[in-house]
Amino acid sequence: MHPSLIPTGQMLLQAGLIDERQLQSALSDQRKRGGRLGEALVRLGLLTEEALLAEVACRCGVPFIEIGDRAVDRSLSGLLSERIARTRKIVPVGRAGGRDRCVLVIATSEPRRLLESDELAALTGTTVRLVLARAWDVERALERMFGESRPKAVPMPP
Repeated sequence: MHPSLIPTGQMLLQAGLIDERQLQSALSDQRKRGGRLGEALVRLGLLTEEALLAEVACRCGVPFIEIGDRAVDRSLSGLLSERIARTRKIVPVGRAGGRDRCVLVIATSEPRRLLESDELAALTGTTVRLVLARAWDVERALERMFGESRPKAVPMPP
């Protein structure tokens, strides 16, 4: 089984990041409020988003990065449409490799996106390497790359 397909709760128990009582609390919260188990663990303060993503990244064999206030390379925005980047919550953060083999590095905060590298490679016309980052980091990088997203104006009734 691919490491990203191991249930999150089981993975975190095996890693010793949570115990059974914490898992049950998070599952209860998840049933009441919805969302993913990892979100419930973070919401309840039982785990930091960084710890969660670092463990998932390790299990999936991808890096966990902190984007922070790092400048974004706006030239990369042409490789991925703003709509796709914002909808999928992914942001191109750099290039790796030499002249002959350019690899586009794309950050996501959603581990399920790690299974989409082939699709993203087809969309961008490059080889893609996915990395995990905090949701806040991805959002801020998207804002720096494309500008702040604005809600669509709702027409006023006559």
